[in-house]
Amino acid sequence: MIREFNVEDSLKAYLRKSKEVKQVFHQDKKVIPLLPFSTKFDDPIERNIKEDFKSFDGCIGHCYREIMCKALPKQLAGSKEQTNFKKNLKESILENAALITNCEEGQKEKLKSIIESVFFREDNLVKYGNSAQLYLFWNYQQPGLKNIADFIRELFFDEDLDKLVAETKDQKKNVFHELIDRSLPLLDEVSSIKGKSDKPFHVLDQGIIERFRSDFRFLLKMDKGTFLVESEKLLKFYYFAYVSKAAFMFGDFFTKKEHQLYFTLESESVSESRRTNESGWKMLETRIWKFFSHTVALDFINHIPLVSETGTMDYIQLSELYKSSAKDQQEELIAHAKLICDTYLKYAPKDVDWLIFEDYFNARIKIADPKNEFEEIIYRLYCQIDFQFEKSSRKSKRNSYGKWFIVFSKEYILKNRGRSGYSLSLTNETLLFITKLCIAGQEKMRLKDLWRQFNERGIYFDDSTQQAIVEIYDKINLIEKKSDSGDAQYIRPIL
Repeated sequence: MIREFNVEDSLKAYLRKSKEVKQVFHQDKKVIPLLPFSTKFDDPIERNIKEDFKSFDGCIGHCYREIMCKALPKQLAGSKEQTNFKKNLKESILENAALITNCEEGQKEKLKSIIESVFFREDNLVKYGNSAQLYLFWNYQQPGLKNIADFIRELFFDEDLDKLVAETKDQKKNVFHELIDRSLPLLDEVSSIKGKSDKPFHVLDQGIIERFRSDFRFLLKMDKGTFLVESEKLLKFYYFAYVSKAAFMFGDFFTKKEHQLYFTLESESVSESRRTNESGWKMLETRIWKFFSHTVALDFINHIPLVSETGTMDYIQLSELYKSSAKDQQEELIAHAKLICDTYLKYAPKDVDWLIFEDYFNARIKIADPKNEFEEIIYRLYCQIDFQFEKSSRKSKRNSYGKWFIVFSKEYILKNRGRSGYSLSLTNETLLFITKLCIAGQEKMRLKDLWRQFNERGIYFDDSTQQAIVEIYDKINLIEKKSDSGDAQYIRPIL
């Protein structure tokens, strides 16, 4: 027997009156948080957060403070948006250093000048040691940046990594490092919020998370100084890798597929005919714009009783739930999904031409390739949501959601190739960093095995890029040849 399901009551958080007419207001994260983004992303935000995406310092500082159960001292904080924290921190450190140093009064200003030139870049504290990580902060304090930091902290770190970070100490310190450590203002003690969220982020790909944790441990074990400098590269890369995988998973709906995402080197010349164009950023970007429609659709579907009783579910898990359910449960899933779909259409915005929706839906259903009625209804709901965005002024809101990741990608890993558009491109520095992760603790690695390690991290190269990479390795003496055969080429570890 199919249970009663009061859809309007269940979805009341999404139904509001607009000009005395009840209609759907699109929101995500009510039931199943999937991504950390919001629909608030305007030109001022874009201009102001670019430097934060480049450095990722604010994200690193926030994650490490959460791990250590610390908070920045409130007396140093500035306004909510354009904070004066960095300037106030510098002034505090300089004053404290001069105060605790036994030197003549006339020498104190000289000491401050030396410390400022060595330990600061403008108002930014240099990452001189592990203590400094806890004081890293955003240039532009914006809630969206904190959401991304919370997302990374919650998904990628577990108790084992927390313990490793907490126990990491600087192995070598000089007298100036010790002085700055003593001059840092005390951080506030807070209780840990890890794992206490009522709605934790749903894990879309555990494999990427485990790969991050393995690489994190390797970096930390290899060298404390290297870890200090390169943990920022690790967080940025895996944040990009995870969200990219999410884009493909959403677009594939109910079927697990493999996607080969091709990268180039920033220093390469790339012709329009290269595989890296169609199987690189262009392939990924089209899926990113749809993020908000997917997250809203899944939020709606996760209200179905049989789903919510089991736990939050993405498209693949919904499909597996249906296939593994008894016939009466399958009928209930279909009935309840239909109710949600019909309720959405009943209260959907009326400023779009719904008469053409069926043609829109039928032209796209092959993309999802639903194997049963339950999957088809879910896909119909997604299409209804995306259709009303596509055919109205609300398209800008949907696109703003995706822009959080697109702007990050432009600052981190994209290069404008002119007429060919943007391509996913690694700097030499990023290439060598990921090479180090791939080889890990091995004495050497076959070249073909190295390409496989890149693939396991979601990075593919065509023949031209592989040749360009080998030339870089050769220039810095990383290539060891056993014969003229490419299969007999080995890569030495990067120290």
